[in-house]
Amino acid sequence: MVWDKERVIQRIYGCVDRYGGVNPQQYSQVESVLQKLDSAEVFEILYTVLTNVNRPATRFADQEFAGRLLLALQPPCTLEPTQAIQNLLECYNLSIEEVPWYFARQYGKSIVLEILEKLKTEVVCGQQQQSIETWKWWLQG
Repeated sequence: MVWDKERVIQRIYGCVDRYGGVNPQQYSQVESVLQKLDSAEVFEILYTVLTNVNRPATRFADQEFAGRLLLALQPPCTLEPTQAIQNLLECYNLSIEEVPWYFARQYGKSIVLEILEKLKTEVVCGQQQQSIETWKWWLQG
């Protein structure tokens, strides 16, 4: 079976929809598929799931599934880090600690905290401000 970006994304959504969250067996199967793909494609797949605002009812479970995979597989971020983080802040579920930890492992905790401080002065949305504070809490806690 050929696994392209859209097929993997739909598999993640299917797992979440069917099991209501992270099912260990399904998670392992998706992780195995992702390990065979190009790392840039892996990041793009997981980032797409993390930033999708079209599934509000399952956003937490979607982000939990993708966040765990992102932290476990550590594909290099293919976006400029400030922009990647800023895009996530708009739709980030405050309970998903794996996402801030992923960026801390990619760039270093101090760099991510610097980015958050910079973004704090630029964003106006309350959701983004709350996400910034939560990311800081996860990384400093």
